Amino acid sequence: MALAAPGRTLAEVLAEALASDPGIRLLATDEQSAEASQLLAASAFDSELRASAGWQQVKKPLVASGTSTTESWQSELGWQRLLRSGLSIEPALSLSRQDAASSGATTESRLAVALRQPLLAGRRQPTATVAERGAALELSAARRELLQGVAERLAGVASRYWELAAAEQSLAILRAAEERSGTLLATVKRQVEADLTPRAELIQLAANQVAKQADTIAGERELYAARERLALAVGAAAWPARELAAGDELPTGSPELPEAGSGELPARQGWLRRGDLLAAEDRREAAALQVAAAEDALKPRLDLLFTPSWNGLAVGSSAGDFFAAAYRDLPGPSASLSLSFTRPLGNLEARSQLLAAQAGLARAEIREELLRRSIASATAIALDAVRRDAEEVARAAEAVSLFSQAAENEEKKLKAGTSTVIDVITQRDRAAGAQLRLVGARLTLALARVELRLALGAFVVATPRGPALERVELGPLLRGGAP
Repeated sequence: MALAAPGRTLAEVLAEALASDPGIRLLATDEQSAEASQLLAASAFDSELRASAGWQQVKKPLVASGTSTTESWQSELGWQRLLRSGLSIEPALSLSRQDAASSGATTESRLAVALRQPLLAGRRQPTATVAERGAALELSAARRELLQGVAERLAGVASRYWELAAAEQSLAILRAAEERSGTLLATVKRQVEADLTPRAELIQLAANQVAKQADTIAGERELYAARERLALAVGAAAWPARELAAGDELPTGSPELPEAGSGELPARQGWLRRGDLLAAEDRREAAALQVAAAEDALKPRLDLLFTPSWNGLAVGSSAGDFFAAAYRDLPGPSASLSLSFTRPLGNLEARSQLLAAQAGLARAEIREELLRRSIASATAIALDAVRRDAEEVARAAEAVSLFSQAAENEEKKLKAGTSTVIDVITQRDRAAGAQLRLVGARLTLALARVELRLALGAFVVATPRGPALERVELGPLLRGGAP
């Protein structure tokens, strides 16, 4: 997918990055791996069907003379399922026929349903259930980390976009300064030819012209680099970066921000929205499940096994007689009931698993707390930067206006003969420098807004089709008015 013509907006470039960036596709593979792990964990509760059939012929010599031939057929059909409550169900039907020349054919059947229920260890926290719930939480964490990873990639794209916009505006200022220096040089040349200005003034103007040309070359080099950096960040194949131009202007102000010292409100927005923190919460919950399961495993293993069964018998060698044993003239049900008790004397394995699970939970809690603090700090820093950078932009804009007026006044004084060429050059350089500082201030503000949006988790949102750009405005979000 190739990006089209120049003048694209930031939203268009971010959408292109979301669709084309191989780094984002790489992040998505972690989610696929987590989905595979969840399916593997859920496979413990998958039903299992088994069937078998066989035939056997046995010939034995008789004591007197001749041989005895016995044929047997066996078939079995069974099903097994482990429920999430820990109860195991295993019904099975078996048919066995013995056909001997001396006694004829008889078929025996047995239908049994084996039920196994843990009574101590494994009753409240079956191992397979804990594994499945842990895998589901890990999948949720992977999806939330994907959102955060995508947000960080897009924040990089947005930063490169604003750097391109600043490079374009800076180059325009440098080219305008070069053009003005050339115009001034041409004007003074005419004055020199008319013997109105000393020829020595041309040296200063020529030097100024060459310096402005060098500045323009440096600006062109920076613009080229900015285009290439943005092309790399977006990741679009066959994208002609040299044709790219930013369609959005650098910001000149900040959104309506909450008052300084407004407490945890901005940070809470980040806590509620940041994918990395939500993923940390999922992993802390999964670690707590492991601790509960390890504590449950300290108990002895006591299982109740109950097996009701029905036994049948049919005489005859036909196929109908073979299957009739499963339902014809069945007596009442039989049943067996047993208890199975197991307990390692030292219980060392269960104790080691508990210690490991408790350590894992402690790590998860510490990581979550550190991440909360990091988000709060990043939000506060970005919020302060946006507020101060907006003030800097306002002051820089005022400086541009004043220096521009000073440069115009100096040119009027030159025409009146009360100023010198060097004074005009100096004032023009100051005015151009003020314009470049304004562009730099606006770029700094744009980058601070990107960092603030990233700190608040306001770049992407989860949808059924995957991560999508979020259109929420920063002002309402910071005031707690946006979801």
